[in-house]
Amino acid sequence: MQSCEEIDVEKEFSRIAKQRGYGQIPKHADYAIICRDYAVVVEDTDSPKGEDIEKLENTITWLLSEKLGNTQIVSQNFKVFAVIHFHRHSDAAVHKVLLSRTGRMQMQGKRVLFHAFRCGDKHDVLQRLALEAGMRLG
Repeated sequence: MQSCEEIDVEKEFSRIAKQRGYGQIPKHADYAIICRDYAVVVEDTDSPKGEDIEKLENTITWLLSEKLGNTQIVSQNFKVFAVIHFHRHSDAAVHKVLLSRTGRMQMQGKRVLFHAFRCGDKHDVLQRLALEAGMRLG
C-alpha cells in the first residue's frame, strides 16, 4: 500500500503569488492528491467550463515543474489524472476538449490524462477514476 498526500493547492498558490509579487492568486484546481505512482488533480464545479480546464492545466504545470520537479519521490511510470468533478450537467464539447488536451500532453511527453466525472464526493471521484483508468488506490 502506498501513502498519498493531499495538497492544499490554495495555500501553495497563495505562497507562490506572494513570493513572485503577483497581484492575485493564479487560477488553480481545488485539490491535488500525490502518491508514488500518480497524482490526481481535481476541479469541483456545477457544470464544466473552459475556465475549469485552465485551472487544471495551471495546477498540473505547477505540480510537475515546481512541486515534483526536483524530487525523487515519483516513480518512472508517474501519471497525472486531471479530473473535472461536476454536479449538474456537462456539454459534450468539454469532453472533446479534455480528450484533445490528453493527446497534446502525451505529444509533449507528459503522462497526463484528463477526465470529467459526475458523481458524489471526493471518495466517489477516486473510486470512479480507479474504475475508468484502471488505477489502484493506495
